[in-house]
Amino acid sequence: MTFKLVARNNGIFLGMILIVFSLVLSYVNPAVFLNTRSFIMLVPFFIILMKNAFDLRRINDGVISFRDLFLYGLLCSVIAIILCTSFEYTLFNFFYPELKDVFRAVSIEALEQSGTILGDDYKEKVLKNLEEEELYNFAQIISLFFTRLIAPGALLSAMAALMFKKSKIITDNQ
Repeated sequence: MTFKLVARNNGIFLGMILIVFSLVLSYVNPAVFLNTRSFIMLVPFFIILMKNAFDLRRINDGVISFRDLFLYGLLCSVIAIILCTSFEYTLFNFFYPELKDVFRAVSIEALEQSGTILGDDYKEKVLKNLEEEELYNFAQIISLFFTRLIAPGALLSAMAALMFKKSKIITDNQ
């Protein structure tokens, strides 16, 4: 098996896990889904990235560089995030459009609870945008994709690569 195939398969597996998490959580409790989905999804995300790194190292006879682990971990992340982001676009715009109203209400509540930390002018501007703007349109989804990709995907791929890199096999030849 090649590295790309392993990363692709693990990315598809991770994407499906994230989609199931999103679907179940959005229907069970939409407010919790909108507030905590990023934190809740970090656990399976990191576990599958570690599985990906372990699989890559195993098929390369236990030796693999940080660079390879990072790049193929990032490939796994990109595939999973594309799948999950595409699903969320479909969820918000076709299957469960009421989720946009829940998102708007949760965001407004969070802004009101922030008190004077953000400043009144900024809060009014954000409130106006929330009330007037179409949420989860294609442009916002593309922006969300890159935000999700750069921050957690690269960071977690680097962490998994640091944990599993191995430059040479240590043998006990006496």
